[in-house]
Amino acid sequence: MSRAERAKEYFMQGYACSQAVALAFADVAGVDADTVSKMTLPLGGGLGRLRLTCGAVSGMAVAFGMLTAKPEPDAENKKATYLAVQQLCARFAAENGSLI
Repeated sequence: MSRAERAKEYFMQGYACSQAVALAFADVAGVDADTVSKMTLPLGGGLGRLRLTCGAVSGMAVAFGMLTAKPEPDAENKKATYLAVQQLCARFAAENGSLI
């Protein structure tokens, strides 16, 4: 099953979009699913259902951070992470018309 299929399955089970996307990567990131689920629930519905940045985009950023970010302060890692998230967001917006 692909990560996208896993995310869809989580979403169909009732998880928020932010949770579904991040949970699809929790196993490879080595983060327990309960922690990921709790941390990403508030991001659903465009941040607490405020309809701001799409929860799937927020979940994507969380998943990316779980997979690539260093836990300690590191200016180069921060710069690279921000650039990569900007690129991911640009791709999402191009495919979906918006980040909202």
